[in-house]
Amino acid sequence: MQRSAAPRPLRPCLELSAEQAFEAQWEALEKNDERQLETGLETSADSGVEVLFAFALLDLYLPRSTYFGYSADLGQFERFRRVLHSPRYRCLLSHVERRVLSTVTEDAQAWQRVRVKGARGQETGEFSMALKRQLGGLKDGVWMTASLRCDAYHPWGPDDKSDADE
Repeated sequence: MQRSAAPRPLRPCLELSAEQAFEAQWEALEKNDERQLETGLETSADSGVEVLFAFALLDLYLPRSTYFGYSADLGQFERFRRVLHSPRYRCLLSHVERRVLSTVTEDAQAWQRVRVKGARGQETGEFSMALKRQLGGLKDGVWMTASLRCDAYHPWGPDDKSDADE
């Protein structure tokens, strides 16, 4: 019996609408470290982070990026991954609940705001993701993520009025 190849992480492509690009990334983060036991195949650790990195609109020739809302060197996957494992962003990884608060799409740009409940205790966060449709180049017409910002982080649940980094 021949095994099928491991499924590749979802990548940005022309067939995805802005709404589908948002959903693909949020879902990938929700299932960040899940194992596909029923097929006998395993995803790699941080497979959701890999999907997010694939969608990230990063200019690798620039030394710094403001993708996360502040200037940082994100040209290497490991640096990008470390930000997502930081206290303000880690509740996205393997989150247990997600609610879309708003979505706006205009021509070649789209924005979505979500609230997530993290897998660790009561932590919650609110995040804004901005997409841009690429013009020209290899990814002409493809929705790519221009930014992912943490608008609020509550380590002790949604009633916690602090916005702390722990």
